[in-house]
Amino acid sequence: MKMDLFTLVSLILIIAMLIAAVVAAEIKDLLSAAIAMGIVSLIVSILFYILQAPDVGIIPKNKAIEWGVTDRI
Repeated sequence: MKMDLFTLVSLILIIAMLIAAVVAAEIKDLLSAAIAMGIVSLIVSILFYILQAPDVGIIPKNKAIEWGVTDRI
């Protein structure tokens, strides 16, 4: 089976995203869980950018920052 570079990079990112999501769900330390969810958000943004949807890739990161700031206020 022959894979091109696009498929290989996408597969690696999806696996990393799934690992980070499981870590975020299972970890007891809230700061570490928040960092793991930030990693998931970053990977989703990268995947959207790779899929040539940069405007969609920016939105999750901005919303995550806005919601985090809103929670603190």
